[in-house]
Amino acid sequence: MEKKYISAVLGSIPVTGFVLICYFAAVSGTLTEVRANYALFYLDWVFLFFNLLLPYAIGIKWRRVFIFYIPSLAILFAIQYSWDWLGPVGLVHLAIMPLEAALFISMILAEPANLKAYVIAMLFPAAYFLSALFVVIFIYSRGTDWIEISLDALGLAIIMLRLWHLSSSRR
Repeated sequence: MEKKYISAVLGSIPVTGFVLICYFAAVSGTLTEVRANYALFYLDWVFLFFNLLLPYAIGIKWRRVFIFYIPSLAILFAIQYSWDWLGPVGLVHLAIMPLEAALFISMILAEPANLKAYVIAMLFPAAYFLSALFVVIFIYSRGTDWIEISLDALGLAIIMLRLWHLSSSRR
């Protein structure tokens, strides 16, 4: 399949998820709460741009994506269960975010097909993790939410290490 079609399909995932989340939130009367969730309502949009660039940055290995989808799904399920967030909105989020995590992990482990596209695509998850840290610590004032802080900091550290590794191996 051509990269532009894969890009379009991957790009439609965050858009479809956002529409479904807003729909289910409106139907269940929780749209105000969803709008107050910065990560869900604002930060998740970075994955639109990440997904659009991904097919140009790496050769996607779908088996690898699937392998990483399963543990990502289990981890997010446990987190959302602890938040008591498994209604229709949570289930849409539960379907989409493990896929984004699996795509991200696949990109970290892949060799760039196009280094410029790889670096640009990697800036979007970096922006997500940095913004999520800011939101959790300063806006939500949940400086003790160590699971979320740790995952966001780990994601940012992995990106920095991967980009450092790429830059040092290209010299």
